[in-house]
Amino acid sequence: MVPPSPTSPARSLSLLVLAYGAATLAGQVLILREILVLAQGQELKLALGLWCWLLWTGLGSLLGGWLATRHPAGPATLAGLLAWLAWLLPGTLLAARALPTLAPQALGAALGVCLLQFFLMGQVAALTLGLGAGFCLILAAWALAPPSGLPGRLALGASLLVLGASLVFSPQLEHFSRNLQWPGRKVAAAVDSPYALLSATREADQISFYVNRVWHFTYPDPYSAEMAVQLGLLQHPQPRKILLLGGGAAGLIPEALKTKGISRIDYVELDPDLVRLVQRLLPGTEALQGRDPRVHLIFQDARRFLSQETGRYDVILMILPVPGSAQLFRYYTREFFAAVARRLEAKGVFSFTVTGGEAGLNPLRARYLAIIYHTLKQVFPEVVVFPGERVRFFASPTPDLLVRDPKILTERLAARGIKLRYVRDYYLLADLSVPRQEYVRQLLEQQPSEINTDLNPQSYLYDLILTGAREGLPLPKILLELKGFPPGGHGPGKRLGGAPGGSGAGHCWSIGRLPGRVGFAGPASGCGPAGPGRLCLPAPRTYATGFLPGYPF
Repeated sequence: MVPPSPTSPARSLSLLVLAYGAATLAGQVLILREILVLAQGQELKLALGLWCWLLWTGLGSLLGGWLATRHPAGPATLAGLLAWLAWLLPGTLLAARALPTLAPQALGAALGVCLLQFFLMGQVAALTLGLGAGFCLILAAWALAPPSGLPGRLALGASLLVLGASLVFSPQLEHFSRNLQWPGRKVAAAVDSPYALLSATREADQISFYVNRVWHFTYPDPYSAEMAVQLGLLQHPQPRKILLLGGGAAGLIPEALKTKGISRIDYVELDPDLVRLVQRLLPGTEALQGRDPRVHLIFQDARRFLSQETGRYDVILMILPVPGSAQLFRYYTREFFAAVARRLEAKGVFSFTVTGGEAGLNPLRARYLAIIYHTLKQVFPEVVVFPGERVRFFASPTPDLLVRDPKILTERLAARGIKLRYVRDYYLLADLSVPRQEYVRQLLEQQPSEINTDLNPQSYLYDLILTGAREGLPLPKILLELKGFPPGGHGPGKRLGGAPGGSGAGHCWSIGRLPGRVGFAGPASGCGPAGPGRLCLPAPRTYATGFLPGYPF
């Protein structure tokens, strides 16, 4: 009689650890996307969520280590934990929407993340992925460490049945959970793209589109379309080649084509799923169907497009959200403005808007706008600012080209024969009067000359301050205090600007080498830098790959 192989329990344990690694890292990716949606793309809120995540992970590891020393875990215990994890993963995703040995584990983590990122993310809904991962975990637990008793078999069988049924009806559950995020509104569609959560809500005859639950645009909205397009085109005497950086899905392409003589419009959009969603919900989007030979759709990051292309344009219209996150901030830096200037004709015009104020500007808002104004002046010899609820910036590489006199704008509008509803003579002469323009210009000139660069996100900081003030959080005072520390000093300002990976790892390394800590120094010298290094070293790597070359996060 051949005795049973002594390695079978070890093999089962290794496979269970492999499944655990794949499930935990895949679950972290899914939950991280939900946290990003709850944080509305702001990294500071995301950091608070990660801080809570790491805190509870540390406490759970502490409790698990204490229990493991008293109750050695075998394959059956790990199989039970996998079954529990199978329920926690989809449950956590639903709750987030209703509220707002190491080698096998590392190999499983890599397999789980690669499977999600390259094959499933953006193709399958997050809740479906969570339910599928839970179903696979139950199967793995049953196959590798089948329960010996009847209660265990009944529990695993019931779990398989419920998770399998939920997986079959996952589209309905997905729609139900998305409606929980928009109480009182009718959700027309929700798409998990590789870049963000895209949502659309229907109100009467309008559809509003959101990116990570932040309003992006509403269609139809002729007022916003005319303001975004016509003011920029009126600054140029004869615009022919137009570059749209975002905004094409919001109906701006037909608005631009109202101007006679337009021979080419290049529309650069990062997320193809946004265009597909608009095409699905809005039937009259011929401009996005590729039927007009003058219109060219380019699915690429705007910053990367400008760095690679060599063509030049008469007018570049940037229709992007304000710099409320690090990913958006990179479109408002001196380096990005220099890339725009290289793609403009000698008499070209660059135009974009930032949130302002109809009646006036408070000091924080004025300083926030002044940063963008002074950054533009570092690149362009002429900058003009139009006041309003949306402050519009115009820049040109040729001095004395831009028009400040609203009478000239009305003459150009009349000569082009365009029938508009909002950008008309009464608006141009009243709201864009020269005294109002001069008031805003002088106000911005009086502010400190701070500059946005890739490595110095000034306007991003002020956007966090303004957002915190609007939400009633104590962020303004805290961030202004931190900003007051001199660069290179020994206060928190240095920690905020220093290399997080090196400082964190070095700090833990020094703890491990403290005199009198003989028992702790050995493990700490190896594990001390590993934890902070694993958490901090990806930060500069993510910044380098996500910010500087133009890749999205």
